[in-house]
Amino acid sequence: MSDESKQGPADVRRVEQEIAEFLARNRAALLEHARYLVHTRPGIDPDDLVQAASLAFYRYWRERGEAIVDRGLLALAKQCVATALNDVVKWHQAKKRPKADALPSSSLAPAARQTGPVTAANRNELAARVRAAMQLAFQELEPLDRSIIDLRMEDEDIHTFAAIGSMLGMTADAVRMRYQRAMKAIKPLLRDYLQVEGPDQS
Repeated sequence: MSDESKQGPADVRRVEQEIAEFLARNRAALLEHARYLVHTRPGIDPDDLVQAASLAFYRYWRERGEAIVDRGLLALAKQCVATALNDVVKWHQAKKRPKADALPSSSLAPAARQTGPVTAANRNELAARVRAAMQLAFQELEPLDRSIIDLRMEDEDIHTFAAIGSMLGMTADAVRMRYQRAMKAIKPLLRDYLQVEGPDQS
């Protein structure tokens, strides 16, 4: 079992700060590694890779619950960069596929109009449809945007824009703008995936 559930807000903030300091010390080395990985992949920004890897590294190490020491961790952080590259490549490939190919029709078929009382089954069906739509909408976002939203949804009081920015090497305002842009992009995707209809005019 992860020690994450045993950590209080102060512990999480401490780990965030330690990770931010570690990443700041090693950002140049991680960026160099990212440039090496993408030198044959035009269109992929090494800075974006390092930023996505930084949040993945943070979440992984927070679950470990161990002290941050430089020895050996740089190799692990570089593995996170390689994993981030795979995620970005998969995202680019998914963007090229027709949207219909990704739709599980069984879970996203239009729901019948509700004419009777709301029941637990109705609520469960709606919740399942919303979860499926959220998952599909998230898949259309860049991996870094997904990670930022995940942290904000987990606890926005702890994972402030400033705290996230310190791990990404970005300002709080830059993270906030990226978050707001991603959330704005999700709304029409959710309407599409849930196949929301306008008010009945009959």
